[in-house]
Amino acid sequence: MNVFDYAIKIEQEGEQFYRDLAKRTNHIGLKAILTILADEEILHDKMFANMKDNLFYDVHSSTILTEYDSMITSMKTNKEKFDVGKDEVEMFEKALKFEKDSVEYYTQKAKESTIPNEKLALLKIAAEEQKHVIMIENLIEHISKPFSWIEDAEISKKEPY
Repeated sequence: MNVFDYAIKIEQEGEQFYRDLAKRTNHIGLKAILTILADEEILHDKMFANMKDNLFYDVHSSTILTEYDSMITSMKTNKEKFDVGKDEVEMFEKALKFEKDSVEYYTQKAKESTIPNEKLALLKIAAEEQKHVIMIENLIEHISKPFSWIEDAEISKKEPY
């Protein structure tokens, strides 16, 4: 399997992964964020298909971080709570691992490539996937605050006086 076939497979699995996660949450904001991530994976899939079929190495630069910031700001303005359970936090931790693995894979394949346009395209895709990493790390921090606060409070109770 060549790099493009494998990349297409990764992106298709990513899309399905995010759609499945979106079905598992009742939080409207999280569902929207997961849908945006799924849609991004479709765009990446199409880019890799073009690269494979036409040797056309164009990589769009997404605005996903801007969209994410706008959604979070809107949720805060509307005083929406991230009322989620540990299962949803774990969902996003799996998503984070998926995205980090993708960044690593595309970066490694770029290093191995001897075709300048292919190398550049793979690095651009890795950068796009890195945006997903940043977004998901930020989201995990937001949605897991209640859990970490409780854990921190429990730990502080056990300290000797």
